[in-house]
Amino acid sequence: LRRRQPQGGRCPAMAIVCVSVLYCFLSSCLRTAHGLSVRNWTNQIKKGYQQRVAADPSFPTKSVTEVLVAAGTQLTAEWNRRGADRLLPELDFMVPAILTAVFGKYYSMWRVVKT
Repeated sequence: LRRRQPQGGRCPAMAIVCVSVLYCFLSSCLRTAHGLSVRNWTNQIKKGYQQRVAADPSFPTKSVTEVLVAAGTQLTAEWNRRGADRLLPELDFMVPAILTAVFGKYYSMWRVVKT
């Protein structure tokens, strides 16, 4: 059974969820930085990345694999949900959903990996 779409075929709740997940990801990253400047934020990410690579040299390969799996899984879910003929017309909802899956997967991997 296919779920009925709201009038016009758009689901505004999906956009709200995508924005809120991205906001939580970025605010968490900003909270862990010692300041709110972009330089401090990028230095913290760079330092964290170097620590993770030092602890596990295969971290970059695992990162790419996780991102590709998350993007592929979400794309498959969107394909099943919308059908092949609705992918391009609803691209404005598919892209945020895929990006949310990628950010969420990468963030959860970033938090639990050895440093």
